[in-house]
Amino acid sequence: MYLVVIRFSDPGAGRDAAVMLADAGGLDPSDTPVVASPSGTQLVAFVTDDRLEDVRREIMRRGGTVVYEEQRDAREWRRFRAAATDQPLGAGDATGTERVRVLAENSDRLLEALARLRDIEEEKREEDIGSPRFRALAEEVERLASEVAERARVQRSGGEKLAPRDQTIEDVGRGA
Repeated sequence: MYLVVIRFSDPGAGRDAAVMLADAGGLDPSDTPVVASPSGTQLVAFVTDDRLEDVRREIMRRGGTVVYEEQRDAREWRRFRAAATDQPLGAGDATGTERVRVLAENSDRLLEALARLRDIEEEKREEDIGSPRFRALAEEVERLASEVAERARVQRSGGEKLAPRDQTIEDVGRGA
């Protein structure tokens, strides 16, 4: 499976594409988070390997841009879905333990993406403005910024679905 983040300048096109992406990935459309902003709509979807090229073509046809794409394990989709939606994880997770663990993993990846973002932005500042290297680094900064925004949204959404507890993300990372 591939994690794909897509941006549309037209919010309506983005919402319509959520249905197409969910279908392409063999998923329920409600499992495709849609984030609207003043600059358009951003979608996050998991797409099966065999449908990735079809999805890319359809995104382009609808005027969208793939801003991030990464191959992921199918188990990660289930964890992501549990953190980002109201879907239950299973009978054994009445306390939200799995959601807390997913939030901690997502937080770790958020910090890693932020560190990469800072490193690449610092590197870009040393390049000649407008050079091919500057433009390539600017594209990578944009891709990482989209990833950071989506991970932050998952953190907020996942945190809203959990009851307050005497536990921090640092506690989860230490196994406390």
